[in-house]
Amino acid sequence: MVQRTVTQITDDLDGTPGARSVTFALEGASYSIDLSEVNLARLREALAPFIENAVREGAADGRRASSVGTWRREDLQEWAKARGYRVGDRGRVPQGIVDEYLSTR
Repeated sequence: MVQRTVTQITDDLDGTPGARSVTFALEGASYSIDLSEVNLARLREALAPFIENAVREGAADGRRASSVGTWRREDLQEWAKARGYRVGDRGRVPQGIVDEYLSTR
């Protein structure tokens, strides 16, 4: 006797078969939902203006972007001061200065 088990993923919103799992995060909480291509497109469309104006925190697999951590603060401070930027010895360096520094490397 042969037994065959079939798992069918359905859209969590409307029950459409053939959905796939999608994850997203908001305010520190991660969510997972099964969506059809139609509802996934709706989610992407709804989030598009926010994503376009947001700063990406890391790569999709959880690793940080490759440019993060590849520079020394001392080198950046020296570079910035030579170009007239005011950069303190401690505290956060404005992202615009970091981006410009990285673009010259």
